[in-house]
Amino acid sequence: MKRALSVLLCAVLLLTLSLQAFALPLNSGIDALRDEFYFGVGPDSNGVVIDYYAFKPETLRPGVKYPLVVWLHGLISGGYPGRQITRNDISYWASDEFQARFAAGGAFILAPRSPEPVADWADYLKAPLKNTIDAFIHENDGLIDTTRIYIGGLSMGGKMTLKMIAAYPEMFAAGFPCSPYFALPDSVAKGVANTPIWQLSSKNDVYMGYNTWIKPDWDQLAANSNRKNDIRITIFDTALKPDGSRPGTTHDTWHAATYDMFMFDGREFTGSITLNGNGERVTLTYPNGMISWLNGFSTSYGTAPSGKTGIAGFFYNLYTNFIALIARIAKALGLKGMLG
Repeated sequence: MKRALSVLLCAVLLLTLSLQAFALPLNSGIDALRDEFYFGVGPDSNGVVIDYYAFKPETLRPGVKYPLVVWLHGLISGGYPGRQITRNDISYWASDEFQARFAAGGAFILAPRSPEPVADWADYLKAPLKNTIDAFIHENDGLIDTTRIYIGGLSMGGKMTLKMIAAYPEMFAAGFPCSPYFALPDSVAKGVANTPIWQLSSKNDVYMGYNTWIKPDWDQLAANSNRKNDIRITIFDTALKPDGSRPGTTHDTWHAATYDMFMFDGREFTGSITLNGNGERVTLTYPNGMISWLNGFSTSYGTAPSGKTGIAGFFYNLYTNFIALIARIAKALGLKGMLG
């Protein structure tokens, strides 16, 4: 019965999101941030190829490694390259303000695109997605802190966030699923038991009933967690944008995550409450939101392959900063990037 209901709700969600496909962004200024992302393609994984848009910190300091944030889009937002960042506001995290909130002074952002027609992030994509992340780390040789890989996503991307952590718990230091569209299996709840999770959910989610889906799933996740003081759930009376207006649906809690959990005026989102795994209230104080929370966690996941250090590292960082400068000059001259 639960599976049939899931299929029905998925169909309704697909229709609703289709109607929102041409919604204007919250803030026109975000278009400039989206232009900071560049297009890339992951490796062939048994016939599956995942492309992506990615952001590299503007200034790369010699000897410094930067965390990597992996962001997974929701249903139908992978229809064509670039849509995975034009259909949401993760590009805010490329702003100078939000980059400065990372402990290293910046972070890489990787936004992969599901190759499926409706972007369901099916199970068979877990290994190709991991291979894409590993290849991206290798391409940015010595620049990414592999002990600080964070993953988050919205709706179907929130579901895949939990699945990826359960499949590769050693890889991800923390995760932030936003309205994960998921009937949480016990295997996944146990698989994420040692990873800090910050979930966002709305009491009035039009697709996920709070008492029938959200609360039981969170209770199960919290019961299995070995990090009860570190895990969090933020529950909204209803989803809001950071200017206080209503988004397309009550499912769209991702607006809070992409604006680092504070409204434009620096307050916690109206009608929201954040609890840890023990059910205790967590008060958010500006500017210590989602990014500050992520900064607190790391893993022992490998090291960047063939790290460039010494003279080689100096010239490599000089080269990457030069490329970033050329890109900014091109942008100033009105030469736009590949985003549609």
